[in-house]
Amino acid sequence: MAFIEPSEELKTGVSSGMAKSIEECSFVAFRSCDEFEGGYLSVVRELYQMPVLPIGVLPSVPEENKRESKVNSNWFDAFKWLDGQKDKSVVFVGFGSEYKMPIQQIHELAFGIELSRLPFVWILGKPQEVNSSDLLPPGFANRTLSLGIVIQGWMPQLEILAHSAVGGYLF
Repeated sequence: MAFIEPSEELKTGVSSGMAKSIEECSFVAFRSCDEFEGGYLSVVRELYQMPVLPIGVLPSVPEENKRESKVNSNWFDAFKWLDGQKDKSVVFVGFGSEYKMPIQQIHELAFGIELSRLPFVWILGKPQEVNSSDLLPPGFANRTLSLGIVIQGWMPQLEILAHSAVGGYLF
């Protein structure tokens, strides 16, 4: 077995082709935003010594008829509920499967959602140490029954964001 010293490409993680392409550019665009990754984008600006344009988090267009192939009843119920809402009237709330929000933050967010009085769909990941019955503040489900839905677990976020009823998002 021979040991080969890694090239500069392997050490930096940037291929010479990619580095050359970046050098030829006037700016670099990222599918992100300063609110989510401001620190990282600052590092990239300093590293590349050129403007970095965060273009936002843009949902892709879902495949046609993909919804009909879903068998999960939570998905069916969520889309059925969304189908009954006015266009651009629903706020999507979700933080992805990567972030497990502490129970205190879940309760604070729930109070904020309730006080907004806006229609909402909230995809909520449950922290492991919390019982499902304790996940939301007492009475939240009853008080918001006519406003929105809370779904525990994974949902097809891009399809929900692409639904005509969704007019904004919080994640």
